[in-house]
Amino acid sequence: MNFVSKRILKAAFALNAVFFACVCAAEMTMMPSFVEKFELPQFDDSYNKVWEIFGDSAKFANADVADVLNMRMNFFDKSTGGRRATITSSQANVNLKTRMATSRERIFAKGQEFDLVGKTWSWNGPESTLSIYSDVVINFIRTPKSGEQKSDFDRTRVSGDASRLVHEPDKNTFFVDGRVKVSAEDLAVDCDSLNAVSENSDSRGRDVSVINAIGNVTVVRENRIARAKRAAIYPRTQESTLEGDAEIVDVPSKAKLFGDKIALLKEKKSLRAFSSPDRSVRARAEFLHAEESGGARKIKIESDEILLVSEAERSRFEFSGNVRVWGQTFTAECGKITVFASAKKESKPEVQVIMCRDRVKLNNDDGEARAEAMDIFPKDSKIALWNSVTLVNASDGTALYSDRLELFRDENAGSATAKKGGKVRLEIAEKTVSGVAGAEFGAKEKGKTGKSGGREGSAPSVVASRALFFARNADGAKFSFDRDVSIRSQSMKGTCNKMNVYSKSRKDNSSRIVKVEAFGDVRISQNEYSAFAEEAVVYPKDQDIPADKAHKFVELLTSKDKPQKRPRILLPPVKNLGFDGENVRAPKNVKMTVVESDRQRLVSEGKTEKYYFDGNVEMSATQTEGSCGKMEVLIAPPDRVGRRQIAEIGLSDNVKIIQQSKEITCGRAQIFVRDELAVLTQDPIIVNKEDNSRVAGSRIIYNKGSRRITVDDDAPAAQGQYEDDDFEEVEKKRPTVILPEFNSEKPAKKEK
Repeated sequence: MNFVSKRILKAAFALNAVFFACVCAAEMTMMPSFVEKFELPQFDDSYNKVWEIFGDSAKFANADVADVLNMRMNFFDKSTGGRRATITSSQANVNLKTRMATSRERIFAKGQEFDLVGKTWSWNGPESTLSIYSDVVINFIRTPKSGEQKSDFDRTRVSGDASRLVHEPDKNTFFVDGRVKVSAEDLAVDCDSLNAVSENSDSRGRDVSVINAIGNVTVVRENRIARAKRAAIYPRTQESTLEGDAEIVDVPSKAKLFGDKIALLKEKKSLRAFSSPDRSVRARAEFLHAEESGGARKIKIESDEILLVSEAERSRFEFSGNVRVWGQTFTAECGKITVFASAKKESKPEVQVIMCRDRVKLNNDDGEARAEAMDIFPKDSKIALWNSVTLVNASDGTALYSDRLELFRDENAGSATAKKGGKVRLEIAEKTVSGVAGAEFGAKEKGKTGKSGGREGSAPSVVASRALFFARNADGAKFSFDRDVSIRSQSMKGTCNKMNVYSKSRKDNSSRIVKVEAFGDVRISQNEYSAFAEEAVVYPKDQDIPADKAHKFVELLTSKDKPQKRPRILLPPVKNLGFDGENVRAPKNVKMTVVESDRQRLVSEGKTEKYYFDGNVEMSATQTEGSCGKMEVLIAPPDRVGRRQIAEIGLSDNVKIIQQSKEITCGRAQIFVRDELAVLTQDPIIVNKEDNSRVAGSRIIYNKGSRRITVDDDAPAAQGQYEDDDFEEVEKKRPTVILPEFNSEKPAKKEK
């Protein structure tokens, strides 16, 4: 339309308005106050018709006010000029001057995208506003395009106490107040007030783009009940959102979701909960898990975002972004979580599994655990972690490393396994003091001076195996290791097939190993010697008491399953005992002292250690073999370079010693290694196999230091310690034999 045409149209509208006013004035002065076929139009500034009022008749009370019967009002679309909606009522009071109308009758409205009914209404022409004051019902209608699937919002019904429709050239806005209810397919909303916007859509013409519910909003959709301060429904996308203290109850799983915003997605069985941008309000879910005892356990999970999807007989919850979990006995953090909860009808609330992934951190009574993945099974009271698992308990100073770890809440226990080719490793922080017996491992650690004069260190005891089971109590724990077990502690190294380690917690966030049980191919190494057995029990020294009073106990046993494999120990080597008269100062092929028996024990007191052997004892040493019923070995304190040596050897019960050509039998033999002295008692007999000569007496003393042998026919006490003066007195009274020089290869001359 060109400029001239617009000017002509503008003039025509002006003349029409003047003519309409003149006719009305003439009728009022010259004719009865009744007009049939009443009409009143409204134009905008661009002379587009916005609305118009028609009536079958109009009865004028004065020049400005008329009662119109069977009123009809049309609204027009600005862009097309076509009729957009029609409102009808049986009667209306119209003010021609103010362009306003009121009525106590029912009103009906019909548009492309809605129909409306109500009672007692008013119309404000200049503001293009229709107000309805009671019994409001609005049906929003959505017409799918050809081939388009049916929408949950094809028909949406809104009711309330009052309503207001604001007509604008490009949209309609509906306001509803008072006991507002919204219903669509599988959707119900209650709220204090509501507004809805209807506007053009590129795909299907005019339809409702948004419905905003405000104040005490309750939304029920697909077995879910949601509450918030505000809610927005988007019929075009079939989605809705809740904001302001938003919460929703998933009825089948009995779970509750909270968030800054909750979105009900197009898929009716899905929704998302969001945290606020500044994370001051976190998206979270609260689960209840029914216990068999009748109680219920509560679990809370929060994250940046939550997705809830209903599946067959269960609900799936996906948490992502800065996820945290709170249970009654644990807390956890990770990158994302998936929760499956039972959604069976009329079932008790049950969380089937909580699947945590990406940088998992768990805190519970067992300590702080870290892993790449974790599953929580509330029904079984079990937590499973895997991939680079660490469990650090700061209260008792233990650290566990494994590929997979399972924790059992009810038993306060757990199990750990290693991946193929790997091992589970447990570190137990103990109070370590170097410079005392049984503290050589970790002794090189730097630290402050201990009470014993050594240096306090921090090297932990380390136990490794293919698998581990542990149980904790109020003041300690039991760790059971299985397959390829190795241990390195303050006082020992060892390997075996199975091992139990018992520890007690200290107040200084460390633990004390109080007992170790080993089974199957046991090998224990400590200081400068090793032991082998099928079973072993170790009671380590208590570092909490003074070193001179502390003691350690080790017992090596024969297994009932393998009685043929007896305990065997390798002790420090000793020189040639000198019974054969050879050069004992520089013997060839010096070897470890090996003892095998049915049972073996070690008692460590202060700086010394003593071994006890019982049952068919067999011994081998440098150029010496022996057997007896019982044997005792005393280990001297370490020398200046830390080496340990045998100080004394005691044999009793059917003693037999063979050294090259010499064979000795007696009831008891006491060998003082450092003093190079041996005392044979209880019917000792020495046989020289080379010439079949024999020496016998009640007591025979070998003194390698003075190269003498004393044979005594008296019967002194068979047992006891001998002082040097005693041996000198014996040598003066009894016949003696001069032994060869120890440091000379030439035979020594016999004494005259």
